[in-house]
Amino acid sequence: MHTSFHHVQALSRAAPQHANHEFMARFREGKVYALLFSDGWIKVGRGRNPEDRILAHSSASSMRSATLVKTTVSGSLIDSTYAEAELIKFCSDRGRTVHGREWFVGVDYEQLVALIGTRFRGDSPASIEAARRAQSDRTEQTLSSVFGGHKKAAEPDPAEQKKWIESLAYARLLDRIFLDDGYSGWLFEPSDSGMSNFGNYASLVIHELPEDEVADLFVRAGRNPSEAIEQVTWAAREIIDAHVKSGGA
Repeated sequence: MHTSFHHVQALSRAAPQHANHEFMARFREGKVYALLFSDGWIKVGRGRNPEDRILAHSSASSMRSATLVKTTVSGSLIDSTYAEAELIKFCSDRGRTVHGREWFVGVDYEQLVALIGTRFRGDSPASIEAARRAQSDRTEQTLSSVFGGHKKAAEPDPAEQKKWIESLAYARLLDRIFLDDGYSGWLFEPSDSGMSNFGNYASLVIHELPEDEVADLFVRAGRNPSEAIEQVTWAAREIIDAHVKSGGA
């Protein structure tokens, strides 16, 4: 069966939904996609390079004797996580899930394509580059808030920079959980990085944790908040002390 593959062309300016968003607060660069299969199942998702994911979904769907019929991919977005959440909400409101939270039936695929084409055509290269710079600056502000005299590397390692971006994103979520629950005191006062002191600590700790332990930390924050706070605070101070003893290298 022929597969229709459609890329939405990027706009020459930033997408309207980002007009009032701070780049450094919402930077999850990537694209969103919508897939239609021969059995009527629809898959929505996101990724920096979604083609590999699309191929994987297509291959896996052969297990239920379904083939990929149509594919729509957005332009590059500053906040692809937000866009994915909007696609999921759109599908949830009009259809029902059949597998996980991103597979649906009963959704008009052409309406979904229209949503991507009107709201998520893509952000301009200039705005994406500005978001990258802002995220890099935020990383430096967080490190400076904790270490003081941190100096920016002349040529940051891309993999390390990506890891810091992910760590900051997780730390902001954890920070918001505790702030929304009314935690206060010095630990939860705002810092120059835009997060609380606790958020800065969390970014350092999460940066050092493997992914499964990051998930455990969020579970602990929900079940035993005081234990999670103690874990983050203790671990962050160990990292800071080690940094100081090494001479800030």
